[in-house]
Amino acid sequence: MHVVDTVAVVSCHVERPLDDRCWAVLSALQAARPGGFEIAALMRPPADGESESLWLARARIAATRGPLGHHTHWGGANQARPVGEGARFESTAYVGGLVPLDAQRGGINTSPAGLVSLTSGYASRSHYFWAGATYVRHLERGADRLGSVTSYSLVYGYRPPAWRKDYPKPDLRVFVEATGDITGTSLHNGQPMADTGGRIALVGPTMLLLYKAYGIEGGALFPVYQRNRPLQPDERFRFGLNFTYLFWPSRGKGH
Repeated sequence: MHVVDTVAVVSCHVERPLDDRCWAVLSALQAARPGGFEIAALMRPPADGESESLWLARARIAATRGPLGHHTHWGGANQARPVGEGARFESTAYVGGLVPLDAQRGGINTSPAGLVSLTSGYASRSHYFWAGATYVRHLERGADRLGSVTSYSLVYGYRPPAWRKDYPKPDLRVFVEATGDITGTSLHNGQPMADTGGRIALVGPTMLLLYKAYGIEGGALFPVYQRNRPLQPDERFRFGLNFTYLFWPSRGKGH
């Protein structure tokens, strides 16, 4: 009986086998056989909405070029795709500052403010959940100071299978956001203003569209709870629209 002392196998993880550019790179790599090695393809199974016939055809082609046939991810007896594929937990903490463009608000001198914020959440190819909190405190100017603001937010997002596109195709996801502010009492001439400050909570839909290196995000939130003091104005809605340009888009990993 012959015993093999040393075995070396080169395997290439193919996360996007149905992407034409990715498939072309894999084909060139298998044809080149770098270092004399045949490249085995570890191909991700087709996701919901992806072409199973095209995936099967490419899997068969990749198998003929490799030394071990074809193999896929293994996540358990009932599935080939890893549990929570593409899922991740992320947390961000940052500090910053605000500079007002107006000199007074409601007769109170404005001033720069410092802020600290913490956000944490879960993201996958289909579901998103985020929670965050921010604290803003203004400096005192001329014995005046605007009330500090404590903000909180909860966000849930969903991306249907038909919208789960990789770069450079358009990628759209929708969210339901809830946010709230607790505004403290302002100072005027060194004295607390009892009629300032209040609480508000808002809920509404938002969306995010990514296309190549561009991003557009927007939405509207509407108050579901308000309890403001007389000098704190009530709100009817909040609307926001953001434009983003990505200098280093994630070409190989999708959005």
